[in-house]
Amino acid sequence: MFGKYKQGISVIILITVFVLVVITPLATMIKMILMAAALVIIVLNSRGNAYYAKANKIINSRDMSKIDEAVMLYMKAVKAGISTNYQLMAGTIILQHGNIEEGKKILSTLTDDKSKEIRCVAKLSLSMYYWIKKDIKKAIELCVEVKDEGYRNQNLYVNLATYYLCSDNQKQFQKTLKEASSSNMLSVPLIDLQAAYYIMQGNWNTAGGLLTKLFKQVTPSFPDPYVHMAQIKLHYGNIKDAMEYLKSGLDCIFSNTVLFQKKELEDMLRGLEDEDTRLAWADGINSSTKILIGGKLPEIVPASKKCSALLLPGYPAEPEFKLDKDAPDIISRNLDEDDERDVDTDLNEQDEIWLKKHSQK
Repeated sequence: MFGKYKQGISVIILITVFVLVVITPLATMIKMILMAAALVIIVLNSRGNAYYAKANKIINSRDMSKIDEAVMLYMKAVKAGISTNYQLMAGTIILQHGNIEEGKKILSTLTDDKSKEIRCVAKLSLSMYYWIKKDIKKAIELCVEVKDEGYRNQNLYVNLATYYLCSDNQKQFQKTLKEASSSNMLSVPLIDLQAAYYIMQGNWNTAGGLLTKLFKQVTPSFPDPYVHMAQIKLHYGNIKDAMEYLKSGLDCIFSNTVLFQKKELEDMLRGLEDEDTRLAWADGINSSTKILIGGKLPEIVPASKKCSALLLPGYPAEPEFKLDKDAPDIISRNLDEDDERDVDTDLNEQDEIWLKKHSQK
């Protein structure tokens, strides 16, 4: 892939033409033709930045109805030629929201990059491809390689914790979360994973406290926290609130890399809304805590009676959720939605200039 060298090629062409025009005794017409040709080549070689900037503008607008357009623009940007840093961002977003094989192809070219940061972040993003393909062993191996290089960021801990969670390795899952907390790594996904850990430990009050505080600070854009909060509400028989969280979760971004997809939320919501299946779904979720935490729906056994109640009898009384003294200080600062992002898609000055010059009306 030669895209990352195209900006350098443009500079070389410009310098060469400048030397020819200024120094050599060429006819004026020939000089003008050379300059025009050089400008055409430079513009063609710089198209990648324009495509990339337009894609970023869509992503930053959070208008997910245009996500397919953004993915197409990122793919055009990579093909036209952009820097390795831009390739990394484009490859990650293509993997998350587009063709995972195309995303893998782009990211794989960056795993041997001379830049430690690009190399390591590419491996972290590439690990998601193997997680999607259910090759969790390979996904973990890539993350461990990054750790062995001494590189640390929030996504390393999010990815590792997720992979250990889905492989039912609770020891490593807990260890990864503790390391993230002690390293002051704070993000919305990490808080959600911490809540998942407390749910598995049966510490529903602390799990509820973490997510309650989270929802007061931000509106998560991925569905996992909504499912976990619904799970907590169902532990207390609170059907009404559980359904509200699932409904809110349906407005989220369902990328290729989230733990729960839209159909799973729709199935749970439909099961709880229907009075004939409400008890079956509530009982199934409450009796299969680890299964749901791992991103799978439990097996539902049909109930013998219908239920119209929105607060089920016989369940524990729902407390006022609080964080106990053993809870990690993982949300001691204010969060914003950018804490959820895997890559930085903010437009720089160069991007804005390209958008103004090349925007399509």
